[in-house]
Amino acid sequence: METTDNKRGASRRRQVVEAALRCFEENGFHKTSMAEISEAAGMSVGHIYHYFPGKEALIAAIVELHVDQAFEHMNEAARQKGTLYDVLLVRVCEHLDKAKRIKDRAAYFEVLAECERNPKIRDIIHKADVRMMERQRELFRELEPTAAQLSDAEIDARLETFNALLLGLIRRDLTDDGACDELLRQTVERVLLYLIKG
Repeated sequence: METTDNKRGASRRRQVVEAALRCFEENGFHKTSMAEISEAAGMSVGHIYHYFPGKEALIAAIVELHVDQAFEHMNEAARQKGTLYDVLLVRVCEHLDKAKRIKDRAAYFEVLAECERNPKIRDIIHKADVRMMERQRELFRELEPTAAQLSDAEIDARLETFNALLLGLIRRDLTDDGACDELLRQTVERVLLYLIKG
């Protein structure tokens, strides 16, 4: 059972993570200081260090939050709709629908760029990718009748392609005016069907 202190600690951690996301989005990872994060979070730097020993720990929490939210959306789609196509389409719509687009896109790319320079951040992202791929593979096996005919390597290749498509949609969202969103959606839906059914 979760105690009041645990709930308060989780709430404070979330407050710091959200403040860090805003700061990273506005100033970039390297230009953001712990003092700026503390000001945005409305708590002292020392208090933040109680929860996070540094910016790398904040990145780990941000990545974990992103993965948990993606899992939540995929699991909800699986419960409501029950098809792999619908589960994957939910992920795509997060990037095609203006109202659902991923928040903090700039911070997301800041973290990806940091992977090139920082092996600890690269490891955090790699572990998150592994978690995501494992859950996607489970859903593929659970929800797609043709999955029994496919090896893990074949499923992984399809899911890697799907994830590359998602990353491209996130990047596109930074510069696109959305003028061809409906045609893009139709094309992506056809690609999804091909990735699932072959």
